[in-house]
Amino acid sequence: MNEEINNQQSAPPLRERELLPEVRAELDAPKEVRLKRVGKEVYIPTAGTERILDKAERLIAYGGEGMLITGPSGCSKTRTLDELEWRHPKISALDAAPETVRIPVLRVVIPASADRRGFLGAIIHGFGFRDYESETYDERKLRAIRLLENEQFGVELIAVDEFQHLLAGVRMEMQKTLNLLKDLQSAVNIPMILAGLSGEGKKGIDVETILEWDPQLARRFPRYELQRMTDGKPYRNFLWRREGTFPFRFPSRLWDDEKALYILKRSSGIRHYVVRGTGDAGRLAILDDSDCIEMEHLKKAEFTSLNRIEPSSLTLPF
Repeated sequence: MNEEINNQQSAPPLRERELLPEVRAELDAPKEVRLKRVGKEVYIPTAGTERILDKAERLIAYGGEGMLITGPSGCSKTRTLDELEWRHPKISALDAAPETVRIPVLRVVIPASADRRGFLGAIIHGFGFRDYESETYDERKLRAIRLLENEQFGVELIAVDEFQHLLAGVRMEMQKTLNLLKDLQSAVNIPMILAGLSGEGKKGIDVETILEWDPQLARRFPRYELQRMTDGKPYRNFLWRREGTFPFRFPSRLWDDEKALYILKRSSGIRHYVVRGTGDAGRLAILDDSDCIEMEHLKKAEFTSLNRIEPSSLTLPF
């Protein structure tokens, strides 16, 4: 299910700008406060990410089997899962009695080159436990199922990020991983979201292609694909929303042709780079005592980085 792209080349009719309330309150704040604001990671909705979140909310509310999110690196897969986790926050022992710790959305991050045993370890790690290193595959599987079934934790959805890391072995091992997914779903009956890079399985095999080896799993995990941005109304609206996160007195009009096309070229259409580059331009504008982001700030800004922002980890003080 691809994110719809409108390739209209001219800028859409947009209101001048709409600052977030917390941003408007900082227009006269000290420079340090404003710099902190532009450096924050923010979720900016698009048609594709909102469709994914709507599907996730239905899975939480009514149950179901799951979904598969794919797309290139930096296209908001992890950021969308961050937003889902923020909407359904855990209640940790710091906030309540230990017996009432609840994790509505269990975030599971797969480490690089993980196997089935590593996947089960990541599930246990998601509950805050760190004492599973010496456990065998069968011991981890039994423990993971018991934790997922435990009503104390109240897990309503499992969100698996970096799923492509499980697909680096030979076909027989990958098939065993797929069988484990079916076993877990059958045992606990909890919806599951899988998120992974397109074309990042063994020898560049697409994650969806691997799931299609098992028709039952392909039906359980319909695909939602997040693509690179291209110029058009959705992209210009994205820039309009992004501008609402900057504490400047005057509009920067990032969505106008010159700036919008420049940002698109520098970011290669990758959402993470769009957000990062415009954020760095905002930082430079504040340091320049400017009332908006000018082209000179965009030209000096850093859009790409070798340092990826890691998804938030779940640590409970058990």
